[in-house]
Amino acid sequence: MNSHIKIQEMPNLHLAFLPYKGNPYHIGKTYDSLIKSLQTKGLLKELEIKTLTIFHESPKNADPTNLALSACIIMNTAFEGDNNANYMLLEKHLCSVGRFEIKSEEFGPSWTSVYMHAREIGFKPS
Repeated sequence: MNSHIKIQEMPNLHLAFLPYKGNPYHIGKTYDSLIKSLQTKGLLKELEIKTLTIFHESPKNADPTNLALSACIIMNTAFEGDNNANYMLLEKHLCSVGRFEIKSEEFGPSWTSVYMHAREIGFKPS
């Protein structure tokens, strides 16, 4: 497992998002729908897309095959959201950021390593 974990101050982020409930490995179709919707509206023209997945539940405390997540794309500005591409402003905050190159069976240990790293340095989850 190749990983890098740190506590980082995140700036305000304009997010296009769609909610997702299920196995995190199958969230790709939700990202596809979000991207197509943003392209249709003319809101996504960049070649490089930055994605962000929000876990609303921990796989340790919920059924890992039926998690509440949000598939997000970082946008340059605010926009009028709808059912095909919701909008939210994620305000400036500290968060634990983990970047991983993993095999599918390493997802659980990766999640745990982010959580443990944050606790080891005294960061308390909200």
